[in-house]
Amino acid sequence: MKVLVTGASGFIGRAVIKTLTQQRIPFVAIGRSCPETVAEKNFISVDLSSQNIASLTKVLKSVECTHLLHLAWFVKPNHFWEAPENIDWVAYSLTLFRAFHAAGGDVIVGTGSCAEYGNSKEMLSEVHNEGTPNTLYGSAKLSLNNIAGVWANKHDIGFRWARIFFAYGPGMPSAKLIPSLMRCLEGSEPVFSVNALDKRDFIYIDDIAQAMLCLLTTTHNGTFNVCNETGHSVVDILNMLQELTGFDASEIKGIANENTLNLPIVGRNGLLKEIGWQPQYDLASGLKQMVTAHKSPAAGI
Repeated sequence: MKVLVTGASGFIGRAVIKTLTQQRIPFVAIGRSCPETVAEKNFISVDLSSQNIASLTKVLKSVECTHLLHLAWFVKPNHFWEAPENIDWVAYSLTLFRAFHAAGGDVIVGTGSCAEYGNSKEMLSEVHNEGTPNTLYGSAKLSLNNIAGVWANKHDIGFRWARIFFAYGPGMPSAKLIPSLMRCLEGSEPVFSVNALDKRDFIYIDDIAQAMLCLLTTTHNGTFNVCNETGHSVVDILNMLQELTGFDASEIKGIANENTLNLPIVGRNGLLKEIGWQPQYDLASGLKQMVTAHKSPAAGI
């Protein structure tokens, strides 16, 4: 197995590169610029937005990768949910998939999101819950999964789709919820109101990286939730952070909004466990890792 990776400079991409390196699995990353964690010998400069199938096939033939892990997407904070770039990335991704197949690739792992599901009070299942997304981002991801899945089956290509829930861990984007709460608790950022009761399924970054490895190596195709099967509210997170840091969370909890729809976003992960994946972190142990990393002078949140 030799893995072609897109989005290697992102939060999940960096964790995947670390895992592939530790497992001594050969890989090549492609993108606009070489990530700091990737040696230049393992990188090829490719702008997916300016490629056609013929030009990209030529590039991919030169690296002779058997497996593709596609993480790249438009994810500008606070803009990506309804950005028209989501539509562009469906096209870029399909071009990449077709070029990878033409270059001799055998297996494709695409990455989606729990945003592909609609609102539901039930635990979200790949089998029993239809995708009814209410954002352009979720709709684009769902469309790519559907189109690529039919195409891959027709061409006898291994195709797996990772539906990732709420990723967190050291090095995550600073504008996300948990890093913002940590800065509020330590007094480096003003307190802000949060939705107190809405439960979300948080999945630690190292567990996500291991899930990607399982999907690359399995022979089973289909859609797989990458989640913990456990929902936690913002109040739960604040209580855990208060215990880990000693900072008082009462001010944030005092202004938290409790008048929300209280719709959980929690998934089932049985299909992923069936192919050998097991999460190593619950939310408490994952937050402990984040707090430890934040105390290191070399680490951000």
